[in-house]
Formats: sequence, C-alpha cells, structure tokens
Amino acid sequence: MKKLVIYIAGPYKGKNRRDVTDNLVTAQETIEEIYHRGAIGIFTPLMTDGFAGVFSEESMLERDLWLLEKCDAVYASLGWHNSEGAKQEINHANQLNIPVFERFDLLGEWLNAPSKSVQRRLACQLGVEK
Repeated sequence: MKKLVIYIAGPYKGKNRRDVTDNLVTAQETIEEIYHRGAIGIFTPLMTDGFAGVFSEESMLERDLWLLEKCDAVYASLGWHNSEGAKQEINHANQLNIPVFERFDLLGEWLNAPSKSVQRRLACQLGVEK
C-alpha cells in the first residue's frame, strides 16, 4: 500500500541556536506522530540544517514549494503562525487545493479515508481544503 506524504510547515529559525534546536525537536516529534498514523512526514529544514550560508533563502523556499507540490497534504505544526516561510507554504498549499491540517485527529481521520474521493469530500467537510 502506498504511503501518503505529509509536508510539515512550521518554524525553523529562531532568536538563537536553542530556538532552532527546539523547532527541530518539534518537527521530529511531528514526523513521528505522522508515521504512527500511517504516513510519511517531511520537514525540509532537517535536510539542510547546518548548511547556513550555503543555500539562499530564496532557493530553499523554491525547493520547499516544489516538494510541497508533490505531497498529499500539509500539516501546520506548532508555531507556524510565527514563521514567514510556513505561512508562504500554507498559502501555496491553499492555492493548489492541497489539504492543510492543524490537528492530528483530523489528519488521522483524513488518512484513514478509504479512497481519494472520500478524502476530498472529507477535507472539504473538515474545512481544510479551500
């Protein structure tokens, strides 16, 4: 059975390295929760953490939006409202009608839907798809 891929939109940067570490821990916990619900979660900053100055923010956002387009849904993680990048990612998902979830229970319900058509109806009913 094909696993669905959930893009995680959430904060990465912070005022200091401790904030960044806390955000990465939150992302890892989110990935684990998504995995336990039967899907694969990706948080793109985990791919480039430690490469400060190597990639421009513009190129990373371009890569992130491209990857987001390949995903089945987006999970807006804790603190996403405080992240300009996460806001852009969620806006992009909304423009493409990719479901965006802020709660694990709703994501789990959507993941357990028996078909894509039921998932689409459920996303509309849950108000997670524009």
